[in-house]
Amino acid sequence: MTASVLVIFPDGDWQQFSPLYQQLLLGHTSQHRTYIVTDRTAADYPAHAVLIPLHQLHTIPWKTAITIVMNPYWLHTALAWSPHRIIVLDHFPLEAESALLSKCRKLLCAAGHLVITNNELYYLEQSFQREDVFLLDGSDEVSDLFARQAFSWTIGDYMARPLVRLQQRFIAERYAKSIQSKLENSASAPVKASELFFHAVFRYLADDPSKSEEELLQAFQLAILEGNKDALTDYYRFLSAIQLKHGDTWSAIQSYSYSAVSDEDRQKAYLMDDWLQEGKETLAKALLYRLNDDYRQAVHLLEPQASSEPVARNLLIEAYIQIGRLGAAMEHMEKLSVRSIEEQQQYELLHGTYLMMLQGRRHDAIHAWLAAAESRVEAIGSILELSELDNAILMLAGAGAEARTEAESRGE
Repeated sequence: MTASVLVIFPDGDWQQFSPLYQQLLLGHTSQHRTYIVTDRTAADYPAHAVLIPLHQLHTIPWKTAITIVMNPYWLHTALAWSPHRIIVLDHFPLEAESALLSKCRKLLCAAGHLVITNNELYYLEQSFQREDVFLLDGSDEVSDLFARQAFSWTIGDYMARPLVRLQQRFIAERYAKSIQSKLENSASAPVKASELFFHAVFRYLADDPSKSEEELLQAFQLAILEGNKDALTDYYRFLSAIQLKHGDTWSAIQSYSYSAVSDEDRQKAYLMDDWLQEGKETLAKALLYRLNDDYRQAVHLLEPQASSEPVARNLLIEAYIQIGRLGAAMEHMEKLSVRSIEEQQQYELLHGTYLMMLQGRRHDAIHAWLAAAESRVEAIGSILELSELDNAILMLAGAGAEARTEAESRGE
């Protein structure tokens, strides 16, 4: 199904957009009927784009619309309409951000069909949580080309997933060439442990565990020489994830145990070792992937076992919550024949967040949060966040003080 319209939820006025994102959008706004959600009267947006205020969003044919969200605060406004596809153009801030903005970003990216970000660290975090993530940072034309192509394919209703590994392999090769160049040129800046580590991570993502292990061990050795007191946890621990990809679960658990510097870490190592001896290798592998922040691999292992193995189900629910897939987490919690008081309150908290953030159902969300508030103080915090969220939307839209967000006006 080809998109009938593009609907852009912007991050400020056009001149505030990243030039890379301006270029990306201009290539398509002239080919599709394009709406930009704003209550401002702005002359700097593309002439062929239609500026549409919040109160007229109901006139858009959402079933065939591609929604492009450029600020996480738009989360509940954009998703409430259930568009055909959601593209996230993430402009990761350099300064510290609020807890609410971080929450919205996580949930938005989890809901997106395509995520494009300009920040390599956030790109890697998302790549360990989901597919269809691309880096567009202007550092390399070829790398950027993969992201631009993924954007075009998604708008054309094609899956961009085949391009993911191509970009990762290209970036890995770029790191390799940069490192080799520094090693061969004594006048250049020395190679840093972090460069070797990022090279190892990209090799890992590109399914090249042998090269990943080689680079990781070099990064660990260099980190020690650099005086990094946390080299075991910051660098060496990742060896356990690489060894899992090699298929050597026992060695992976041993490597993790060598990096276990706290009592909690050691207990996790003992638990995984016990599971392995009991024939529960999948549980051990899933937990170890999760301890390395590779939630994508952990979820892949746990989903087939969740219906028959309670521990797998609990690990899966925790993973879903961590990566922002609240709907999937609630689906598994709903299947519990009996829920403890704590589990019921957690469910109500998730339910409220899901209703408000992902469906825009404000009043139902408040009701669910109140049900969870007896002993979960964060539920009250969620209610208090509504004012911050409302103000953020009004500022993004440029609405007057009397305006209300769509989520509020459509609350059921």
